[in-house]
Amino acid sequence: MLLTNKVVVITGAGSGVGRASARRFGEEGMKVVLADVLGDPLDQVVSALRADGFFAGPSNFLFAASKGLTALGVPSADLHMNRGDGDGPVNL
Repeated sequence: MLLTNKVVVITGAGSGVGRASARRFGEEGMKVVLADVLGDPLDQVVSALRADGFFAGPSNFLFAASKGLTALGVPSADLHMNRGDGDGPVNL
């Protein structure tokens, strides 16, 4: 319950550990902003999470070439989700 309604930003969320992390954080009640350089797998993850009732939002960008989390609007993740400040990044 400590994580309920917290916002986490996960890069590499289109597959593997990033995808699994997104699901786990969602199960803990977190709102997840998901990013990956591959748009199609990311869209599939977002759709699957939303279908299961989780709050998930996509963000396609090149993390390494950007200004880091600032490019996502963290600590203002509400730019992507309109739901509040970012509470933690996960870079996979």
